[in-house]
Amino acid sequence: MDMSLYRFNQAKQARLAFLISLAAVFSTVFMTGLTCYFIAPLSIIIALISRGADPVLPRQAKTAVLISVIALAVNTVLLGFTFIQFTKMLADPVQRELLNETLYKQYGLTLDDFLQRAGNLLR
Repeated sequence: MDMSLYRFNQAKQARLAFLISLAAVFSTVFMTGLTCYFIAPLSIIIALISRGADPVLPRQAKTAVLISVIALAVNTVLLGFTFIQFTKMLADPVQRELLNETLYKQYGLTLDDFLQRAGNLLR
């Protein structure tokens, strides 16, 4: 096998991993949710594959792994914070009433109606 072609493919894979890790950051900032949990591991896997038979990762692959891990950590913190704030909001009667009013204006159902219908679907 031609080693220059091998190095070229490694560089392309490392660059792809880097670009996908940037997409993971983008999904963390603009689409906080489960999207990052699919994109960031993909970037890490491609970065590790770009190593090939070499004992050391290319520089772009190392950067991709670092960025992906940071994106996963930040996304997890944001989701945790959102969950905590949402549970606090549901416990406060004033905020729950505001949520019920908003949902009723938008969908014609309150949060309690949504929860009741979801419970009926699970049975």
